[in-house]
Amino acid sequence: LKEAGSSVGTDELTVEAVGSRVSIKLGDKTYTGPSLTLLSKNYGKTTDYIRLKNAEYGTCTYLGNMTFDVYEGSIRAINTLPIEQYLYGVVPHEMSNSFPIDALKAQAVCARSFALSRCYRYQSRSYDLVDTSKDQTYHGYASKNRRAIAAVDATAGELLTYENKIVEAYYSSSNGG
Repeated sequence: LKEAGSSVGTDELTVEAVGSRVSIKLGDKTYTGPSLTLLSKNYGKTTDYIRLKNAEYGTCTYLGNMTFDVYEGSIRAINTLPIEQYLYGVVPHEMSNSFPIDALKAQAVCARSFALSRCYRYQSRSYDLVDTSKDQTYHGYASKNRRAIAAVDATAGELLTYENKIVEAYYSSSNGG
């Protein structure tokens, strides 16, 4: 925990909203604040992660840092991580991991361009993107998605631009026919 300097390791945490504050229980200790952040010891690597039970997506694994706050009476989790690691959780959910590698590479470039063009749009929010199709479907990291991860890595840093501006590359995983 950022504020407490505590190490979590592999322990299970309970995160709750207590009024407008976040409460995290770790063993016999409870930490409370307007927001609490779990910091990755090895930020940018795939060795540290947090697993969250999500009512919508089930249990998902997230790389990077995780900040919890209370929004409209519920816990909000904000995942902060490098763009390439974010794409590990987007590409296999916007396109099947089994698709041809070149299709996955094209998806990675489009998804990266879309994400970076959107990040500057909402500067008043405490986060850049949502994890739904309102931005891009993001379900965290799963090492089993090796093809999608390889596509992201092979295109690292590649963007679509027009007249030196990042293109907000719209795409659709399903157009309804």
